[in-house]
Amino acid sequence: MSEEFDKSNLFNVKDGLRDLFNRPTFHQPVIDGVRAIAVLWVLFFHAWFFQNSQWTNGNELPFYDSIFNNFAFSWLVKGGLGVDMFFVISGFLIGSIIFKEINKSETMNFRRFYARRFLRLMPVYVVAMVLGIFFMKGENLEYVWANILYVNNFIPIENQYMGWCWSLAIEEQFYLIAPVFLLFMRKSEHFFMWCVGLLFIGWLLRVFALEYYDLAVFWDIQDLGSANWDARFNHTYDNFYTRYGGLLIGIMAAWLHIFRNGELKRFFESSGKVIFLSTTALVLFICASMLDMRYIVDTPYLVQLAWYATERDIFAASLAFLIIAALYSKDVIAKSLRTILGAKFLYPIAQLSYSGYLMHEMIMIWLFPISTEFFITDMEMSGNTAFILNAILALTLTFVSAMTLYVFVERPCMRLRHHPMMKRIELSSSALNAKPVVASSSSGKSATIASAADSTILEAEIIDDSWASQKDNQPMFGTFSAKAAMAIGLVMLLLSSTILYTVMSSDGGELEEAADTIASDDPTIFVTDSSGMPVNEAPLEMDFIFSDVGETGKEPSIGITSSGCMFFIAMEKPMRSCDHGESWTN
Repeated sequence: MSEEFDKSNLFNVKDGLRDLFNRPTFHQPVIDGVRAIAVLWVLFFHAWFFQNSQWTNGNELPFYDSIFNNFAFSWLVKGGLGVDMFFVISGFLIGSIIFKEINKSETMNFRRFYARRFLRLMPVYVVAMVLGIFFMKGENLEYVWANILYVNNFIPIENQYMGWCWSLAIEEQFYLIAPVFLLFMRKSEHFFMWCVGLLFIGWLLRVFALEYYDLAVFWDIQDLGSANWDARFNHTYDNFYTRYGGLLIGIMAAWLHIFRNGELKRFFESSGKVIFLSTTALVLFICASMLDMRYIVDTPYLVQLAWYATERDIFAASLAFLIIAALYSKDVIAKSLRTILGAKFLYPIAQLSYSGYLMHEMIMIWLFPISTEFFITDMEMSGNTAFILNAILALTLTFVSAMTLYVFVERPCMRLRHHPMMKRIELSSSALNAKPVVASSSSGKSATIASAADSTILEAEIIDDSWASQKDNQPMFGTFSAKAAMAIGLVMLLLSSTILYTVMSSDGGELEEAADTIASDDPTIFVTDSSGMPVNEAPLEMDFIFSDVGETGKEPSIGITSSGCMFFIAMEKPMRSCDHGESWTN
């Protein structure tokens, strides 16, 4: 489907709202539904997470701990999996686009691909970064260059500007690798198995990162701001080499969808087998969404490691299967998924997902200290009421701001993809030639690519031209070509360089040094004067008292040095200190 460029229609509010609420015929409801659920999951998770007392002016909101300690809300606490849902969708869509282009034109137009990606992602991202100066009060603004270059996930989370945008960096790094990788791997008869091998490598890398940095398997996300929390985030959470699984699984689903289309259709005609597999995928999806590491801390260590290494990919694989089933199958589970994911109210949420993701966290961090103080102190409301009102207000502001960005920034820039300049880019681009390959079925018949069905998926993202069915009869036997081996080597080189860069730029040494300091028996390390300068004196007295300081309730200590300088220690850190005869000071 092609569309003429009309510059007079770029900023038309009426047309923008119409596009926001009316799903076009070429959009795939299943994909839109998954995208909407993904962003809602992340928003609900952060609406809970950022009502920690650190962002509510020290006010303890009972619902915060109640939700964390209630198994029924485990899905909410694991809202970070919403990002993995985005990864699966991105891998599926981008993989489908690349495979389709190679099959259609025997080329890969890199310039067009990256130009479209730029117009889709960067303009609204830049606007959000500018707005972040106000909402985030310029915190870590000196690192904004890393966001612009999409390498912000290489920077420690405590220094990142708009720290939640690490996922955008991972996706952009994927966009850099995927076209080259898939172009060279198109002739591989064992493409699917090599992807499985890369998934296995990802599991090993996750375990390696955990062991190398001496991190616990259980990550207490409530321990926000601690050295252990930051280390876990920096070394295992926001790196490409520990998070590419969802993207790769999306590509694998795209490969099946494009090159094994006929086999998939025949497979999903066997209702009994499909219902069993769909039920299994649904159960695995729910288990991965609910089973937090804290519920298996009493199991053998190897079991914990295995679940930690694979849970995200189990989640992603089950989601990918359910997406494929919803597109192909006629069983009751697939029909239910199509009905739920195709709900009309989910479409505008899906359209606002990108802008909403960019805006939501800065709004919450800015809003919650102000609104909590107002609700509890000024309005004398209960903590639970404040919690609910905070969440409603934050979500409302998020979608209002996202709608504004969509109408005036995101949609106009996406429509620029139809600008005549883009046509010139496509014509002048030096594309790489490649002979299209369609993997044959086990029976010797080639798979058929369904034009109409696939264009609904591809055009929902960035492709606007229709494409026809193609057939090929290349066998599924033989060895890898030199180009295929080069592709694998390139991916491994990129992954290795990511690991090396992270290790060299990490603050692991500082963390180990800090851990050694905390574990030291030398009590003088905690003693300071009122100016914060160290006092090289040993305490004469040390008493322990009960306190609820911190979530673990560790007992703080209070003592006095030989010169009469009193000091106070809580959570193994100096909290207050004073000189003899002076009052306590922060």
